Amino acid sequence: MMITCYIVDDETYAIDILEKYITGVPWLQLIGKSQNPLLALDTIKKEQPAITFLDVDMPQISGIEYADLIAAATSIVFTTAFPSYALNAFDKNARDFLLKPFTFSRFLQAVEKFKKSEPAPQPPADPKPPKDYAFIKSGNKSKMVRIPFSDINYVAGASNYITFYLKGEEHLTHMTMKEAADLLKDHSFFRIHKSYIVNIDKIKVIENGSVILTDKSILPIGNTYKEALFEKISPGDHH
Repeated sequence: MMITCYIVDDETYAIDILEKYITGVPWLQLIGKSQNPLLALDTIKKEQPAITFLDVDMPQISGIEYADLIAAATSIVFTTAFPSYALNAFDKNARDFLLKPFTFSRFLQAVEKFKKSEPAPQPPADPKPPKDYAFIKSGNKSKMVRIPFSDINYVAGASNYITFYLKGEEHLTHMTMKEAADLLKDHSFFRIHKSYIVNIDKIKVIENGSVILTDKSILPIGNTYKEALFEKISPGDHH
C-alpha cells in the first residue's frame, strides 16, 4: 500500500531533509511540498495526502491553527524545533510530533506507526448478480407480469412494441428493441436481426441463414448480425 505525503515548512533545508527521508522509504510517495501554507491549502484539500508533515512555527500562520483547516483532508505529523508545542500538537489529534533535528530512524518510527494504524484495504464487495427476471407491463397497462429470463425463447420487435415469446405464452409491451437489448444484455441473449433477439440457450439448429429454436420457431439471421452471432456461439471456429 503506497502512502502519500505532503510537506508544509517555511524552511528549505527542513523540506529537503523530509524529502530525502520520504524518498528513502519505498512505500511512501511525496505528492507535493510548499513553503507557504496558504498556497498549499487548496492542494491538500483536493489531493488529500495520507500524511502531511506540518511545521508548527511558520510566519504566515501557526501550524497548530493551520491543522484545523486541513484535518478533514489528511493526517498530520507536526515538525518543530520547539518541544513546548508538543502538548498543543496532540490536542489537534496529530499522529506524531517530530522534534527537529530528527533522525531517519525517528522519522521511520512515525510513518511505521501510521502504517500500522491504517485499516487494511478491503477487497471490493462482490457485485450483486444480475436479476434473473423482469416485470413488464403486458397488453393491458395496468397488469404487470413477471418474466423469468430463462423462460424467454425470443423477443420480436415492431415499431415501439416488443413481444416476449415464452413457452406457451407471449406478452406484448411498449418497449424499443434497444431497451429490450439493454434489459437482457447480462444474460444469454443475442440480437440476430433488427427485429429479433434470441435466447442462445434455446437455439437448436443454425442453417440457411436462420435459427431454429427448441420450440420449433424459425427466425431469420440478419446479414449484419451473422458474423457476430457465430463468434458468440463458437469463438474462432466459424471460418
